[in-house]
Amino acid sequence: MEWKNLMEVLTSYAQSLEEAYRGQVLDNSYASGRLFDSVRSIIQVDESYIEVFLNLEDYWKYLEDGRAPGRFPPVDRIREWIRVKPIVPYPDSRGRVPSPDQLAFLIGRSIAENGIEGKHLLENAMDETSDWMTLIDEAIEMDVREEIDEILSLIL
Repeated sequence: MEWKNLMEVLTSYAQSLEEAYRGQVLDNSYASGRLFDSVRSIIQVDESYIEVFLNLEDYWKYLEDGRAPGRFPPVDRIREWIRVKPIVPYPDSRGRVPSPDQLAFLIGRSIAENGIEGKHLLENAMDETSDWMTLIDEAIEMDVREEIDEILSLIL
């Protein structure tokens, strides 16, 4: 079966999901722009399924689900985030201002001790585009009807 109608709707849905996710990233103002730039929707067709997914930077999962306390996060990534954001350190109680490396360590320690709450950007983008599910159902129905009509025309 070709699934012509479904593929047409899924192509539009994938674009809509990509735009919604980019909007979530912009609304939450993440620093480097790497996540925003990495967003690519892909439709993968196999014999038994059709799948729509987003290709994203690896760290998307930490923004989505957060990070539990425990291990120390990669300090080099925190350093980059401090540089790009930019994060301006403030003096401690004795008037000392931490260097970028010290600040990255302090932020990393806080993440290791307290974790990070998830932002659920992908979940929010999927909620924004949930009205597409009706259109997807209708496209499947149209494709099945067309296939049945074609088979019946050959028989009759």
